[in-house]
Amino acid sequence: MVRVTITKYTDKIVLFTGKFAKTGPFKFPPEVEAMDIVEVITRNGGFQDIAKTAEVKVIRTVHDKNGGSTKETYTVDVKARMEGNTPQKSFMIYPGDTLFVREKLI
Repeated sequence: MVRVTITKYTDKIVLFTGKFAKTGPFKFPPEVEAMDIVEVITRNGGFQDIAKTAEVKVIRTVHDKNGGSTKETYTVDVKARMEGNTPQKSFMIYPGDTLFVREKLI
């Protein structure tokens, strides 16, 4: 018979950079493996007023079968998703992702 006791979970971190209300690391709740991009941004505090919310960059490290990895960048129109103006399915954010939003030009 074996008894296992979990004393601590490894933190699952997403990094926010750019014109978000809060920048830096964001910890997922321990029971969550992934979150929709709108939910994770909302839980982190949203955007600054000057953020270009129609072009949020998500940088993700993708690992291959051979042990190598590459960085992939996705551009997500979070503004349209928040307003319900997109027929697209959810865009999931995973631990290790970096989110970046730049300032919109007036």
